[in-house]
Amino acid sequence: PPKEGPPPPPRPRTTPRGNWKADDVYVQRPSPKSALTPDVCRLADSTCTAVYERIAAPASDEGRKNSLMRHLTKVVRSEWPTASLWMFGSSANNLGLRGGDVDLCITVSPSE
Repeated sequence: PPKEGPPPPPRPRTTPRGNWKADDVYVQRPSPKSALTPDVCRLADSTCTAVYERIAAPASDEGRKNSLMRHLTKVVRSEWPTASLWMFGSSANNLGLRGGDVDLCITVSPSE
């Protein structure tokens, strides 16, 4: 295994390259210390899964959203019989978070 320690000191460039001239000082980046090992992948997976489980909307929210839509559609149509109610955004595409809002749009014909 490579020796741990401070990065190498800056050293002058010996040949021109790009915008660098000979004798310009640059810092050579050390090689990455690790690759994506199975252990690193498992840790990333378990961490992402735990975060998702904490913030994802519970399955019961789907039923509550549908119930809200039915109720609001009745209320809206009592005033505008041909109106439509549309859910959009994260409410509609199931990317909403726990405790998130519901985005709705009401469309009414110009004659109403």
